[in-house]
Amino acid sequence: MKQSTISTTEIPLKDISISPFNYRYGNKPVKEEDLQELAESIKTNGVIQSVLVRPLGTGKYELVVGERRFRASDIVGRKTIPALVREFTDDQVKEIQVIENIQREDPHPMAEALAIQTLLSISKAKNKVEDVAGRIGKSTAFVYQRMKLNDLTENFREMLFINVITISQAFKLSRLDEGSQVDFYNFYCKDWQDEGWSLNNFNSRIKNYQLDLSDAPFDTKDAKLDKKAGACTKCPNNTAATTSLFPEDSEDARCTNRPCYEIKFRVNAKLLIMKVFMEYPHLPIAVKDESILSIYFSADDTPIKGKTILVEDIDYDYFDEMPEKPDRNNFLDYEDEGENEAEYQDAFSEYNIEMKQLQDELHTGNCRMAVLISEDDFGKLVCLYPKTEHSETYTQNREKISEHKASDYQEALKTKTVTPEILGQERQRLLNREERSKELDEIKLQETFYNTLKESESVKSNDYPLGANDKAVSIFLLYASLNYYGRRDFENLILENETVSGDKDQQLIQFFFNPKDQQLSLLTRLVILNASDVKSPNGLCGLMLRHLVEGTPGMDAGELVNMQRTVTKEREMKLSEKLNLLQKQEEKLK
Repeated sequence: MKQSTISTTEIPLKDISISPFNYRYGNKPVKEEDLQELAESIKTNGVIQSVLVRPLGTGKYELVVGERRFRASDIVGRKTIPALVREFTDDQVKEIQVIENIQREDPHPMAEALAIQTLLSISKAKNKVEDVAGRIGKSTAFVYQRMKLNDLTENFREMLFINVITISQAFKLSRLDEGSQVDFYNFYCKDWQDEGWSLNNFNSRIKNYQLDLSDAPFDTKDAKLDKKAGACTKCPNNTAATTSLFPEDSEDARCTNRPCYEIKFRVNAKLLIMKVFMEYPHLPIAVKDESILSIYFSADDTPIKGKTILVEDIDYDYFDEMPEKPDRNNFLDYEDEGENEAEYQDAFSEYNIEMKQLQDELHTGNCRMAVLISEDDFGKLVCLYPKTEHSETYTQNREKISEHKASDYQEALKTKTVTPEILGQERQRLLNREERSKELDEIKLQETFYNTLKESESVKSNDYPLGANDKAVSIFLLYASLNYYGRRDFENLILENETVSGDKDQQLIQFFFNPKDQQLSLLTRLVILNASDVKSPNGLCGLMLRHLVEGTPGMDAGELVNMQRTVTKEREMKLSEKLNLLQKQEEKLK
């Protein structure tokens, strides 16, 4: 601290002015009776401790420390006061006065917060918090806590100053963003000056302004979702991230910064929608109320720009989500693996039926696919029905198909309550299972084709036999890389008019089989192994994988087919036996 030689002298009171920086930061004003007691002491004993002043020039001085002694001396009529004269900069005066005020007996927490804010603003240390903590003799945690009180809005600062709210409540309020604090004040505290007012149910009310991060629709660990804010797990606005400063607030992870949360919500929503539109670029957007788009998007936002918007004539109280394909890992309830497999096959059969019904509905125009956007769902792929045409028949049919299970038939056998209806339902269940099993055979066979190609040396080296169908697959992959509109234009150029779906596929396959360029072979294998639908036996991608394997020397596709067909025939024989048994049981009941 820059200063001159210390000197003590008697200075006339009239030549000393109160420092404009001597703001007491909310400390209670000196009581007149206390000031009067000091005046009586000075009248009897004089001023024992000198005040501190700095020279202003022309014989004038500014009081830095000692306002109570100065005022008491004036009360008893003293003309002069003993003073230490030093030269200080404005920042040095502020620092001295702030530290003196903050070190008074029992200072108010809000006064400490404002004082610390001033010290931080004038500190030139690299680590300002540690510097200020050292100057006032407090821990860094104390400084951080008091700093947080400065985030209170002016209304809550005033309420804290006069102890209308507790320090604990003030800390929780200070962690809310400014907009949430204003809302909380307007809803619950605007009448705080009225007689009998009290802030009831504070903890439950403030949770309405803290967003539960465990239910966040975005990844709270993702630091890239909003690079400025970073990951929620390390954010000071997360109540679980600052346990050392606010242990009472760290029971669960809740966000106290609503604007930041909403930014991440919107960014995540856009990413979800863009992901769907990358796969289904031609689909429209469905919204119950078009105003929902203006909340989360602008007209220039890529996810919705140029998209058809469905609003009217849609039954938004009812829609079909795309059926979820069963996961084999979820069918492990029985000790018998055969029973688990049977249940899994049943679930897959129901899934297949649901998919077929949806496809039929789409084909007949009774419903249409769209990307749903609502307050709760973003980027959900759904089938929507017009208000005037939709009926509950589809739902009833689906429930009827699902209501009969293998266990119902077994129970009827045990209790001897078998009826023709139960036998008919069991027969249909078995037939449905077999239909799905045949589809699974194709999936397994497709998996075998995939693994055969993946494990071959032809994807690891340029030195391999050239497959007869490599170039056709290469051309197909070029075709498959086109978007919806690109494929449509391409097909219009090479396909005959009025081509039905099956004929179109055959024409495309024949078109793919023209070039024979070996330079495309390696690229063909690498790309097709990473195609999203390469393992599906249905569609062109799966067909081209089979052609690729069939045309590669050393891969016996015929043998692979024969092995799978053998499994199919064995199962069909067992099915025939079960159906014959049902037939005999049915004849006995007649």
